[in-house]
Amino acid sequence: MRLLRPIDQQFVMVSDIVTPTDNGEASNIFISESYDATSHFESTCVDVLNLYKRITGQDLDLSAPPGTEEDE
Repeated sequence: MRLLRPIDQQFVMVSDIVTPTDNGEASNIFISESYDATSHFESTCVDVLNLYKRITGQDLDLSAPPGTEEDE
């Protein structure tokens, strides 16, 4: 921080990040990890994909269904 002098204002924010205590299979309660404005998009997407798999039991398939324009 000394190399950045002079500093007009410095902001420090601490926030709790929570994670689920189980995967939800026994209780059927599926909880994602905490999100905040500083979360990285990739880690948030990975958590959502993990949540989808825990709920449905299968990986999310976003490929175009057979017979669509993208497939032809």
